[in-house]
Amino acid sequence: MNRCSEKTWRISHNFPGKSEVKVLFEEKGMICREAHFRYTSSAGEKEERRITVEFSFPVLDISGRWYPSCGFDRSIKADWFPEVESMTSISAPVICFFNGKGENRHTIALSEVKQKVAMRYGIHEENGVMLCRIDMILPRGLFLQGYKLRIWESAREEPYWNTLADVRKWWEAAPEWQMMEVPGEARKPFYSFWYSKHQSVDADTVEKECRLAADMGFTSVIVDDGWQTDDNSRGYAFCGDWEPAVKKFPDFAQHVRKVRDMGLKYLMWFSVPYVGKRTKAWERFGHKLLYWNELQQAGVLDIRYPQVREYLKGIYLKAVKDWGIDGLKLDFIDEFYLYDESPMFTEGMDCADVQEALDILLTEVKEVLTSVRPDILIEFRQKYIGPQIRKYGNLLRVSDCPGSGISNRVGIVDLRLLSGATAVHSDMLMWHEEEKTEDAALQVLS
Repeated sequence: MNRCSEKTWRISHNFPGKSEVKVLFEEKGMICREAHFRYTSSAGEKEERRITVEFSFPVLDISGRWYPSCGFDRSIKADWFPEVESMTSISAPVICFFNGKGENRHTIALSEVKQKVAMRYGIHEENGVMLCRIDMILPRGLFLQGYKLRIWESAREEPYWNTLADVRKWWEAAPEWQMMEVPGEARKPFYSFWYSKHQSVDADTVEKECRLAADMGFTSVIVDDGWQTDDNSRGYAFCGDWEPAVKKFPDFAQHVRKVRDMGLKYLMWFSVPYVGKRTKAWERFGHKLLYWNELQQAGVLDIRYPQVREYLKGIYLKAVKDWGIDGLKLDFIDEFYLYDESPMFTEGMDCADVQEALDILLTEVKEVLTSVRPDILIEFRQKYIGPQIRKYGNLLRVSDCPGSGISNRVGIVDLRLLSGATAVHSDMLMWHEEEKTEDAALQVLS
């Protein structure tokens, strides 16, 4: 039975114009539709264009649902439950319903992998039908000649991981999509200093640990938060200048050379969005923020300003060229979106949309770094792991789960379902120094 055809489609929008849905291709149990919105742009438009697509299908032999950031919650939700959001900086636009045998029952994926999409898929209690609703706002300044949203569905009765592999291949087939090259080093063991040292890193400590790591077979190390500040009290008040703390690292380039001479690749952590109040960069960019975080004493940079993007790009280029590092861990990408208090598009910005600006920033970062070092390693972590992110990075890591082997295992599996040839890494392993060997081993096995 092809449940993909058993739907009532309803499209609505808040702007003058026409919309239509046509079938692009249909095979047994699989269908791809295109919703085409036609309208005329005018300079005087004040209201954002909003689009809603609704449809439904019967809930038959469905026991759970999966989406890229679901974690342990794979339960079916009611139709009043909050939507699942995706954009470049968060997750990916796909939801898969499966049965007790792990077989696909119904999977829906969208072509819009960059802009914010809200997907609500919940069971209607009165009749057991899955109500599906897709909500979008078309950013100002984009899609001026119309907009097309493709919706891919499959009701093929097969292992759901095979269905998700088809989703990934569908995304990869887009003309503009190109995966970042994955060097062989990306698939070898990494050692991170976060759980072992946190911010208490310095040249002597890192070099001592690196000798042990090299002897144990590690091939790359990541020096995390702490290299840029003498303050070890956490928070991000000292992020933004991205200069090595002189007391900890008197000669950073020489330090990197020592580690690389041990046969290890050297990666550095950067908190991409944050500029702290206790940095020199605050004077320059403290008024160019998407959001101010009082707890962290730092703001999220507004990358709609070209000066902000150029600054960040220059920071990473300097680290590669002047210090000789082999890669970057680019953290907190999921902070890049419009907040309620974010300023409106204004003079000095060249993008009205944050996700568009993020695409420009990360594309240019990848291009400039690979021009200097073609085998550069760039790591991102859950929940910014969608097909767009795979264009800019070649390492995807499980989100922080210290001491939780089962979270690591689930996270690894979820990443691999959509990551294709991009390298997938677990979160770092850690346990209490008095932990039993058997229990510590469970984390390794996971």
